[in-house]
Amino acid sequence: MIEGAQTIQAEGYLAVAPDMAAQLRGGDDAHVLAPPPHGLTLSSIDFDRKGAAVVGGRASPGAMVDLTLDGRPVGEATAGPQGAFTVDLGEPLTPGLHRLAVASLGHAVEVTADTTFTPPPPGALVTGGATNSGWRVTWTPPGGGVQTTLIFAQAFAR
Repeated sequence: MIEGAQTIQAEGYLAVAPDMAAQLRGGDDAHVLAPPPHGLTLSSIDFDRKGAAVVGGRASPGAMVDLTLDGRPVGEATAGPQGAFTVDLGEPLTPGLHRLAVASLGHAVEVTADTTFTPPPPGALVTGGATNSGWRVTWTPPGGGVQTTLIFAQAFAR
């Protein structure tokens, strides 16, 4: 929108499904729009065709969170004041099935994620659908490129 002389643009897109909603953000983790679950949660993983990946979730505010990929440590983060954390994988993520796990304060959560990159059909800005672990959305960020967001069911389970 334009307000006065200033153009205001939203960050990413809003994905809405029957049981979830999330703000998709280019080059960053998805922001799941649900009441924060209690305890440790793996909310999402975002990746592109080159394997750059970001994992997001929730933990106790200020807690250290360790991330493992297929049993191997790949990153850590400190949960913010609202409990949100983001871990940027420092290495390319290979396509295929992976076990992602986070651990914090004696608790651990693990999910299996299919990180096979599948571009949207020609001319489509977004494709998506339900998976065994939640939702998969492949989309074109406002800045270009193609990104896939996996949103895990535990992030919006009530």
